[in-house]
Amino acid sequence: MPIGGYFADPGALQMFEFELQYGDAATALREPYSVVITRAAADKLFDDENPLGKTIKVGDIGLYTVTGVLKKTENKTHIAFEALASMSSLVSLDAQGKMDARIDDWNDFWNAWTYIQLKPGTDPNDIQKILEKIFDERIAKRGDKDAVKMRMRLQALTAMTPGPFVNNPIGPSLPMLLMYVLGGLAGVILLTSCFNFTNLSIARSLTRAREIGVRKVNGASRLQVFAQFISESVLVTFCALILSLGLLMLVKPLILQLTFARIFRWDLASNVQVYGVFVLFALFVGILAGLFPAAVLSGFKPVKVLKSLNNMRLFSKMGLRKALLISQFTLALVFILSVTVLYDQLDLFLNKDHGFKMDNQFSMKLNKSAVGPLKAELLKHPNIVNVAAASHLPAAGTTYGDGFRKPGEKDWTSMRYFLVDESYADNLELPLAAGKFFDTESGQSNKNFVVLNETATKALHFEAPIDAVETQVQFSEDSIVMTVVGVVKDYNHEALLSKIEPLALMYRPDRWQLLQVKYSGTPRRGHEICYGSLEQNQYRSQDRRERHARRSHDPLQHPLRRRRAGAWIHRLPGDRDLLPWIVGDGYLRYRNKIERSVGP
Repeated sequence: MPIGGYFADPGALQMFEFELQYGDAATALREPYSVVITRAAADKLFDDENPLGKTIKVGDIGLYTVTGVLKKTENKTHIAFEALASMSSLVSLDAQGKMDARIDDWNDFWNAWTYIQLKPGTDPNDIQKILEKIFDERIAKRGDKDAVKMRMRLQALTAMTPGPFVNNPIGPSLPMLLMYVLGGLAGVILLTSCFNFTNLSIARSLTRAREIGVRKVNGASRLQVFAQFISESVLVTFCALILSLGLLMLVKPLILQLTFARIFRWDLASNVQVYGVFVLFALFVGILAGLFPAAVLSGFKPVKVLKSLNNMRLFSKMGLRKALLISQFTLALVFILSVTVLYDQLDLFLNKDHGFKMDNQFSMKLNKSAVGPLKAELLKHPNIVNVAAASHLPAAGTTYGDGFRKPGEKDWTSMRYFLVDESYADNLELPLAAGKFFDTESGQSNKNFVVLNETATKALHFEAPIDAVETQVQFSEDSIVMTVVGVVKDYNHEALLSKIEPLALMYRPDRWQLLQVKYSGTPRRGHEICYGSLEQNQYRSQDRRERHARRSHDPLQHPLRRRRAGAWIHRLPGDRDLLPWIVGDGYLRYRNKIERSVGP
């Protein structure tokens, strides 16, 4: 059963003020192999209301005792998790060789997030200077050009979402740039509506000129007339507010079902403060839209209006009405062009040629299943054309990365790399620029070979792709020397936001994480492919099946991408797969298989 979370320091619960329904926050994460789970995770794993003392088996990294259960809350957090295991567990696993924790590695800045709670009155700039000193002493002096690209910067919790666009965030983050874009479009629509209201008010001003003249003859002051027209404008905006609130209530259930809204836990909650902002905003818009017409109409001379209404001309010398019309059309064009650009950008991300074929494909996590038998079983299906194993999904924004160089060279060239099998090129229909791809006959000997992309051959200073074939390159991770057997043409192996980087494709069966399955025909909605061992997919009761079915498609339960950010939080190891219900790329979930065990 999948569950996701992080290793955390003992003080994490208290720092973030997580309330426990069961257990003691001060001691829950103190002992090795202890874990705190959410209320939702407890309901998924156990039938008991209070599972304290029960144990869960987490993949191959041992049994963990439940020492706390978090209260169910509607509060939002940028840290999405279902379980927090004690950091001392990670130290123990590292000592046993079950995990490469790399806690003391200063160059490992992607597997952990560090939070600092400042004392009241402390200047964050003083802490920033300390971080810069640590960086200079611990990282910059090592001369690792990849590590030197990293910088330590403080980021306030309130500036995370919405906030700057950063790589590897710990949870769902909304870039502030997107807020500006959406807010700008809303502002354009609002200003266009205000200009339209102003123009219509001016256009019908002559029809109300006699009314204004009669009122002034009967003693009405300009201020009273001005207040009347402003009140009418504000009344119109309040009517529009009531109508818009009604429409919002109608579409609210649909909005909350959108994947985007569920990931960021939008609830569109309303309270006195929210309605107060709505009222003030409607008042502001009403005054803004009615200010100019009220000022002009209240200035009419009663004698002139009542005497020669038919000969009266408005703005004969000012041309202001024309200026308003031009401004209205300009804003409308800006809005239309902006929407067109956004649509084209979305279409680009969804339909652009990445350099490989992604039609009729789906992916599935291996969950440590044997690749050979699983591939053979899948290929028995008449509609399955090809099955390939890989470490990452292409164009999902994540890869491995390390140094490569020609034997004898001093400097390493930083390159991305995927771990794939011999069916990978056929699966994605990757065109070869030179040489060949891994073949089935070579078997485990494929570990001695590597396939590069065109950009990688340039980075390694080959004049042409064919020149790289049959040469050797060294891999910095294990210092193995491999022979280049082929070169594939460049394709977008990372997100479209990134340029095409040097890429190496290597054969490492023990590190494959997923299968990419190509099928023919059209899949019918509601059909699912189950995989993994029988024990993993069976539940002990019908109630358990129903609860799992309700939660299995809930995108709120994924602990998300990694980022370097006290309480120290370290991600649990797990399999990765692209969330299929997210528009965009780069979002990953880290999961581990959980097997329930009988507690003491």
